[in-house]
Order: sequence, then structure tokens, then C-alpha cells
Amino acid sequence: MASKRFRTRRQWTNTILWSIVSLFMIIASVAISGMMGNLFFFRTALVIWLVGSCFSIAFDHPKGITYMIDADVLVLRRKGATERIPLSEINDSTLLDRRAARSVIQEKMRSATGSGASKAELLEMRNAFTRWCTVDIGMKSYTFNIGRDLIDNRPDAKHDLILLRLSTGRMMLLSPLYNQDMVVSLNRTSHLAEQDRRRA
Repeated sequence: MASKRFRTRRQWTNTILWSIVSLFMIIASVAISGMMGNLFFFRTALVIWLVGSCFSIAFDHPKGITYMIDADVLVLRRKGATERIPLSEINDSTLLDRRAARSVIQEKMRSATGSGASKAELLEMRNAFTRWCTVDIGMKSYTFNIGRDLIDNRPDAKHDLILLRLSTGRMMLLSPLYNQDMVVSLNRTSHLAEQDRRRA
């Protein structure tokens, strides 16, 4: 079977939100500076805008992740890292939205907390879950509930993610541009691989 490559989604949610907020902030600072006859407020607003823009752009910058189904292996690549997952280890691949994805990892982290997991272990669990995902599901956004609500209610945020459940018990989140196509390819390739193993 020829390999099939999938591009990942790109998002600029935090950058867009910060641009809107900073626009009102700068307009307000111009008005205040004009009334006070002092440019201090305007200059301060510019510094805050610049720092915030750097953070938001760095956070939203594309991570350079790609997915490839090659024979009976799912290959995940990003700069400096490659992970190969045999399709035989994938128990399930399902579409879900960002709110559902957040609920899945939060529930898993709650269970781990009840089992006595440390903060470092919980952080690693969350990072492992989203390591190969290029969109913000509201776990690390610095815009708090405002950004989370905007993300959840975006038209393109409905069922745009793939949840993989592996036979090892691990769960991971993927964000291909053509998510339905990838689910179909994963399921079909897994089925063909299973048939080949049975013939052998």
C-alpha cells in the first residue's frame, strides 16, 4: 500500500483574540493620554501590545507536525522527533470536538490524581495527550475562559480532532486537516493489516 500523508490544522485563535483586545486597549490609551496630556499610557499600551503579540504568535505558531500512514505503521513527525505506531496497536480512532477532547484528558487526570499521581506526572500525561495535536483545546491557552469559549464555539471546532486509543492504554490527540479521510484510512489500513496477519 502506498503511503498517505496528512497535513495538520493551523490556528491563530490566541493571536486573533489578542489583536482584538489590544486594539481596544490602544484606543483607550490614546484617549486617556489625550485627556491627561501625557504619552505614558499610550507608550505603556504599546509595550503591553508588543509583549502580548510575541507570546500569542509564539503560542499559535505552526508546530510543523505531519502524519503519515505507511504500510502498517502510523508515522508522526515533528522537528527533531519521530514516533512510529503500529496500526495493530490502535484499538480505536474516533472524531470528536475540542470540548470533548478536553473532557477526556481531564477525566483521565482526575483518575490519576485519585491514584496518587504527582503534579509532574499529571503534566506529562497532559503533554503526551496533546503532543501531536496542533490546535489549542483550551488546556494551555492564556486567554482563560474567554479564549476557551471562542475556541469551543468556532464553526471549524466541531469534530475536527481524532482521538486514538492504543492497546497500551495510551490515548493521543491528532489534528489532521482532513480528519474524516484520516479516520477512514486508519480503519481501512488496520482492517487490511489484520486480514494479512490472519492469512499468515
